[in-house]
Amino acid sequence: MKNNIGIALLLLFALSGCGSDHSLKLGYEGTSYDDPKINEAVKNKLKRRSIEYYTYVDDGREIIAYRTEDKDKVKSIMNEVTGGPPNGHTGLCFETQTIAIKQQQLLKKNQISSIIRESYAMYCVYWAKEDSDKVAEIDQRFKEIRAHQKEMGNEI
Repeated sequence: MKNNIGIALLLLFALSGCGSDHSLKLGYEGTSYDDPKINEAVKNKLKRRSIEYYTYVDDGREIIAYRTEDKDKVKSIMNEVTGGPPNGHTGLCFETQTIAIKQQQLLKKNQISSIIRESYAMYCVYWAKEDSDKVAEIDQRFKEIRAHQKEMGNEI
């Protein structure tokens, strides 16, 4: 009888996931990338910035789990690693670095600060969203893209 209770408690403990880093814990969110190099880069930045995280494997994929309260910090790190926009920024992406640099120079000439990030074989120029009106005044491509996005219900 004692053994049955012990086995039942062990089974209950195992099924509940308590003490296990093999599932998403309460108060945590998870993310994963197909490219293991991106996962490693995200984990390294989380560690360097002292952001608590743990990893587990789900369906053969490594999941990086982080506290929900750190979501914005983690999103910023993920964008940094993948070449996405910094928080509060928008931009345009180009096939060559030369065109991206020319775009950045145009913005600088008009007192709009920007950054370039490489993203999946593209070069993206990002600026603060509040500068989008100024960018639309000097860049016809952005003006057209922005107008189309507004028609679709997406403000950029």
